[in-house]
Amino acid sequence: MLFYLWLLTSIVILVRRMFVKRRDSDAAGATASNEAAAKTSKKTGTTEVEPTASARLRPGRPAGPEIERSARADRVGRARADQDAGDDGSLVQAVIREEIERKRRELDEPSGRAGLFAPLPGDDATGPGGGEASDGSADRPTVADALTGITLPCDLAPMILDALDPDPHRVVFVTVGFEARIVGAKLADELERLGYDLDAASATTATARRDDVLVTVELFEDADQVREGGARLFPSAPGGSVAVEITT
Repeated sequence: MLFYLWLLTSIVILVRRMFVKRRDSDAAGATASNEAAAKTSKKTGTTEVEPTASARLRPGRPAGPEIERSARADRVGRARADQDAGDDGSLVQAVIREEIERKRRELDEPSGRAGLFAPLPGDDATGPGGGEASDGSADRPTVADALTGITLPCDLAPMILDALDPDPHRVVFVTVGFEARIVGAKLADELERLGYDLDAASATTATARRDDVLVTVELFEDADQVREGGARLFPSAPGGSVAVEITT
């Protein structure tokens, strides 16, 4: 009995010594490897730091390509957030500008256009702007000077009243195939585009002012039938035509 107990104890001691010897051998090999790596790094001028066990085994921490992918995703997310914020800012600014413009239109003084010079339904009459200002001369400008840059609407064409003694401060235009209200509205649009402020004195007469320039506009329906002192005012006007007399 004692023999078997001694044999078992000897076997346990032998196994333990073999285990300790193997552990010491592994530790010595690891130390030699680290020293060799350190010598190699010193020769090449680089330093390599082996990650600790806690860094290698830390849960939830991506390594290598995973870190790069995570950083790229963060940058893309931030860029999209900045873009969305910029778009929202532009939209807000556009809404503010639109609201300011609407309020400005509501506060504007009512237009002086009326009668045959009233804006047509659905038309957005052009407000004052552009156009060449008067040079401030005390002399009256001619009709040609006052209407520089105009595009005559509704096929309006000048009518010669006195070929021998034309009046540069009174010009008549005539057209056929257009209603008088269409001609008046379109002509008023052009005058406003040139920078004139219109004021309708009657259904067929209006004044247009821009700085020191004053233009008077009068429309005549059925111009061939219009008479003054018993004589035809526009003797060469065709039947059913509309005439526009402009004076400065």
